[in-house]
Amino acid sequence: MKEAENLTRREKNASKFLKKHSKRRVLFRRGVTISNREWNKSERTQERKLIVRRRKLSVFFISIAAISILMVVFLLQFVSRVSVTAKSVSK
Repeated sequence: MKEAENLTRREKNASKFLKKHSKRRVLFRRGVTISNREWNKSERTQERKLIVRRRKLSVFFISIAAISILMVVFLLQFVSRVSVTAKSVSK
């Protein structure tokens, strides 16, 4: 290995990085990127969650509307209607 004085800046930074990260135990955490940014905090994931919520809510309301229309049509089939027709009118 080169002497400490002859190292480039990149090599010095690399050796500092390796010293820093070799001392601590490596833990793999779910939901954290390599740069330690959490998935839940990014704007893109929040927007995706909002889109999914909107989709679920719209499906819920559309299903309620469809069920109510079907129930109205179904009930109208069983409602009796009275129709009176007179062929002859007597006085």
